[in-house]
Amino acid sequence: MKNSILLADHEKESRESVAHLLSDEGHTIIQASNGMDAIDLLVKMEPPIVITEIKMPGMDGIELLKIIKRKKPDTEVIMLTRHGNMEMAIQSIHHNAFDFITKPVDVNRLRMVLKNARNRIISQRALDEYTRRLEETIREKIAIQDRLSSIGLMASSISHDLKGLVTGLDGGVYILKSGFEKKNDARIKEGMDIVGMMAGRIETIVTNVLYYSKKRKFVTEHVQVSDFLCELMGVMQAKIRDDSIELEKKIDSRPGSFSVDISALRSALMNIFENAIDACLSEDSKKKHHICFSARQTPRHIHFDISDDGPGMDEKTKQNMFNLFFSTKGSKGTGLGLFIARDVIEKHNGTIHVDSAKGRGTCAHVVIPT
Repeated sequence: MKNSILLADHEKESRESVAHLLSDEGHTIIQASNGMDAIDLLVKMEPPIVITEIKMPGMDGIELLKIIKRKKPDTEVIMLTRHGNMEMAIQSIHHNAFDFITKPVDVNRLRMVLKNARNRIISQRALDEYTRRLEETIREKIAIQDRLSSIGLMASSISHDLKGLVTGLDGGVYILKSGFEKKNDARIKEGMDIVGMMAGRIETIVTNVLYYSKKRKFVTEHVQVSDFLCELMGVMQAKIRDDSIELEKKIDSRPGSFSVDISALRSALMNIFENAIDACLSEDSKKKHHICFSARQTPRHIHFDISDDGPGMDEKTKQNMFNLFFSTKGSKGTGLGLFIARDVIEKHNGTIHVDSAKGRGTCAHVVIPT
């Protein structure tokens, strides 16, 4: 009770007299006849001000003051004392009592002390709020500084990659142009494949950079998983431009529905899928590679699995694969894709787990709650 006052005094007549004075002043009074009851009421009612008699049987006012300051340090405690107990009153100040009032209580003195106590409470709350906001601002500035530093590192990391992709794009355009000039269908197809692959990689990098560099509010929609998968599979199929990779789909006939940020989750799964494609393309010992995408429903979750029969990963790579800017692809990787994929999945209250071993391929398990 924010505007209440806890009054502790074993002398009933004295307590009720002070309570009557305080009630007439418009205060809500909580009464306790001993220290133990006062502690129980303090914890239950949380009054901002306590007025307590110093000399009480059992637990005296000094001991009660110590317990109050230990349990509720922001509570202001005013001591009631008779002239013969001035030494104890002064001692209470050393234990962080706000002030003391002698009995019989002078109404004007009581008003002044309570006013000062409330002013201190208001000032302390204002200071606490200012401190909280200041700490929050400092944390935000540190986060922004860290993010700017990361963006600088990221810009340095991907600049060479983008330059290589643009060069590859120029090469694809040149082959495409010469194919049209010579009416060579095979050359036209080669140029189209190169242009499509390079444009796709550039699009992925730009999407990931935009996601990482700018805080994006998630906008969830309740959608049928089948509708989400239909669009996703179309994008996946378009990403496979190499005849050496076969895409297998294993999808429940009725996989249910869920509430997701469609764009963010699609990008996350595509980052994992593109990783599988790159893994397959990095191993030329096989003439044909296989990627399997599966989706199934359990009572409370949708499970997505993306597996490939690429070269697999050693334990060190598995431990670092979700770290920012970590990549094993050399100039072909930015180290953003899987970092962002995990971030998106976790923001959906989902999980991602990867099984992989050298020579045994990789399978990413993604679980999203419905």
